[in-house]
Amino acid sequence: MIVNKVTLNNLPINRFSNFQENYSSSKNNYYYDTKQKTDNNVYPISKAANSALRSLAFAGINFLEKDRTNITPQLQEKIDYNKKVLNTMFKYDRQSQYPMVKSVKEGFVDKLAKRMALYPNKPLMVAITGESASGKTTLTDLFMSYADRKNVKISLLKTDNYFKDLTHLLKKHGSYSGIINSGYEIDSPNNFYLDDLKQDITDLANGKNIKGREYYMDGTCKSVANCLPVQSNKIVFVEGTAAMLDDISDLFDVKIYVETDDYTRKDRMLKRAPNRGHSPSVALQQWEMVKAAGEKYVKPFKEKCDIVLEGGHNMKNTSTQVNNTLYDLYMGFGEPKNKNKIA
Repeated sequence: MIVNKVTLNNLPINRFSNFQENYSSSKNNYYYDTKQKTDNNVYPISKAANSALRSLAFAGINFLEKDRTNITPQLQEKIDYNKKVLNTMFKYDRQSQYPMVKSVKEGFVDKLAKRMALYPNKPLMVAITGESASGKTTLTDLFMSYADRKNVKISLLKTDNYFKDLTHLLKKHGSYSGIINSGYEIDSPNNFYLDDLKQDITDLANGKNIKGREYYMDGTCKSVANCLPVQSNKIVFVEGTAAMLDDISDLFDVKIYVETDDYTRKDRMLKRAPNRGHSPSVALQQWEMVKAAGEKYVKPFKEKCDIVLEGGHNMKNTSTQVNNTLYDLYMGFGEPKNKNKIA
């Protein structure tokens, strides 16, 4: 069956929002292949089949759009509790000395509250993205450190480990600087193993443990497959620019964009250069490359994200409420009860 030239069997598992959008824009004109030929090589399907597809698209496929009549009072109580937890987090952040949350997409709180209540046992997939040196890793490390202190199991997958192997380019051009001068764009979709990344994220979302790729940030530019073990836990963080490339972004329940001014980002890149085997001159060259690539490939992600966070100040002093909320969600996942939290 072909729906607007998109085969249903090729759609990602549990990710049918694109199908729903195609249906809405098609004005009920679904088609299917037949042995008979028309000018377009397709025939309109029957009204009954069209009605069935409509039901599939708007009721069965997108679990967040289920009929409210299926929501019991007990389930609604859990949804309302989750909304309260999330709204409290945003409220305390606004009242803090250094607010961390810059914006929240309309409808996000309702969507996430319902998702957690309806599917409490499904791993919560969280993407953390932003331009290079925006604070993605720092924010993720704070989350992971907090989780360790509370003995909370949270998974972490870094998309930087899915950079393509550059050893052949290193041999050809003689240095990383030579690779940059050859026109290499660090955040281009062409420079990631996107198929591997998508498969690994899908497996984690489905509760499967994986062995992910590892990219060596030591100047060797080497990538190794099936290297880093990652468990599928109740919350899975996927950090890096590639988390939002192509249709990989559709695999996440929460999409976070970390935004930082260019001056701070440049300063961070220069300070971390020695740890990545780069000289100051190479670091400056790399900064110009990632700045241009960020404008082209990364900044457009901001519009797709649910939350935009400030990454320019000391996030350690402003992430307490976010950490408490994560703990609350982890421990309860829709259970309206009091829980102990720490600062």
